[in-house]
Parts: sequence; C-alpha cells; structure tokens
Amino acid sequence: ESGAALFKCNGGSGMNAVVFSLNGQLFGVDATQVIQLIKYKKSEKKETLDFIEGVADYRESPLPLIDMANKFGLGNFKESKKVKVLVSQIEDLMVGFIVDDVKQIMKFSDEDIRPTPLMVNSSAGSYIRKVCMKDNMLISIIDLERVLSDDEINELKTAI
Repeated sequence: ESGAALFKCNGGSGMNAVVFSLNGQLFGVDATQVIQLIKYKKSEKKETLDFIEGVADYRESPLPLIDMANKFGLGNFKESKKVKVLVSQIEDLMVGFIVDDVKQIMKFSDEDIRPTPLMVNSSAGSYIRKVCMKDNMLISIIDLERVLSDDEINELKTAI
C-alpha cells in the first residue's frame, strides 16, 4: 500500500500527527506511522551512511538509528535529555528516527491541512507530504516511508 494513502482525509476526519522539532524547525508525521516513542541512548556508530547514528537494541532486535536533522541537511542533532526516537516500520525493517524533541500529538482538521508548497527550502522537500497550520504554527508533515531510498534501506539491512 502506498504511504500517500495514510495522508488522505476521509470524511472530514483530519489527521493525528506526532509533532517534533529538528534544529528549531517543526515537523510532524502521521501518528499511524509511529509504533512507539523511546528515549535516545547513545549507541556505537558504525561505518556506514553519514545520517546513520548507530544501532540500538529494540525488543531484542537491532534498530538502526537515523539522524533526521542530518538526513534533511539541517546539521546534526544535539544530544540532550529531550532527544527521542520515533520507531517505525519501513518495509520489513524496524527503523528509529532521531528527533530533537517531541512536542505533542496534534489533531489536525481537514481545514488545517494544506497542499505542500512548490518551493521547499531544504532537502526534506521530497519527504514532505502536507503542511498544517494550527495555532499560528506551520508544521511540515513528513512521510517516513519516503525518508529512506530503496538503496539506503538495503544498505541498512546489510549493516545490521
């Protein structure tokens, strides 16, 4: 099933999103794409793609950790107590996406959701599916299934 289907608003139902920050910018992901939020724990970094921060142990399985800020060209995440990992399943692989801080889970109505602007100022542009306006905040909604290319997913599978 296409990841885009997750972002359709059926019958005025809107969308719940996990809202987080990356180097001061607000992003969100459809809550249906997040299996669990966990605290970040530093792990051994392997020699692999730049944006892979390491591999954690998650439910007795390896969980590759992706530095979302690095992946989007926004620098590297800064380690702090607020850093969280969004656990998601991409194809048949469990992946952890490191974010600076999870702000909240927000409900967006259909009126809050707008098409993505044609011009997006970062490399995150290809992953952004929607933008949402709420309480004077502009939040870019990312499709986690599009963050990693097929080649990157295959490299992750071989690295762990």
